Parts: sequence; C-alpha cells; structure tokens
Amino acid sequence: MSRIITIMKSFLAMVVMFLSSNVIANEDSLTQSTSISSNEPFAIANIMQMLAGLAFVVILILLLGWFYKRFGTPGTTNNSSFRIISGLSLGQRERVVMLQVGEHQVLLGVAPGRVEKIHVFTEPAIKEASPSAGGSFSASLAKVIKQRGQG
Repeated sequence: MSRIITIMKSFLAMVVMFLSSNVIANEDSLTQSTSISSNEPFAIANIMQMLAGLAFVVILILLLGWFYKRFGTPGTTNNSSFRIISGLSLGQRERVVMLQVGEHQVLLGVAPGRVEKIHVFTEPAIKEASPSAGGSFSASLAKVIKQRGQG
C-alpha cells in the first residue's frame, strides 16, 4: 500500500510542478488576454475550468483503481506453498474450500463471519482441479468421504 501512496505522491507532485511552471511562464500573457473574472461565477470560462478539474479528478481516480486492480497490494506475492485447490458452493452464502498448505490439504467450511476447519489431510486427497473441471471437487470429496468411512 505504501508503494501506491508514494507513486500517487510523486505523480501529484509532477502535476503540480507542471501546472505551476505553465502558470509562471504564461503569467503576463494570461493576465493580459484571458483572465477569469471572479465577479461572474457562472461564466462559461469558470464552468469549463470547473468541469476540466472534475474530469481530471475522475480520470485520476479511475486510473488509480485500475493500477490497484492490475498490480494488487504491494507485499502480496503468489506463494506456491499456500493456495486454494478448489471450492464448492453449498448454499447462497456457504462454501467448502480445499486449501493446499505446504504438504497438507485443509478442508474449510466458509460462511459469513465464520471459517471453520473441517478436516486436515496429511496426504493429498484431491489433485489440483483444472479450471474447466466444474464438478470434480464434489465427486472427489464424496470419494474421499466414502474411503474414510470404510477405512
């Protein structure tokens, strides 16, 4: 998060320097040719300046959102020893999720405001599911439960 903040600060500093250098360079010509009158708040020039500032802020917010979505939060890396193997929706808000944690696989029940460990498998019970295999998790889970019940 601090990396994004430093990028935002440096970007805003560059924008401020650019705008201030243009104002200083064109100060004489700006005051002589087209100065915005503060007596008329609803003048076209004032409205256009306000809309340009609003458009700049909206575009800046959208760009920062895109950067955040694209690059994620700093410090989160793809750790291969901890990943979600598969999941199954049990209801509108309940799920069963199989995690790979190092050498173990952990079966979790996930509901709003609650995550509960159901079982820890010391041996891999379920191979990693391919993204196209939709019902493989439920079939594999049923097979593992049958094996545990018989053994």
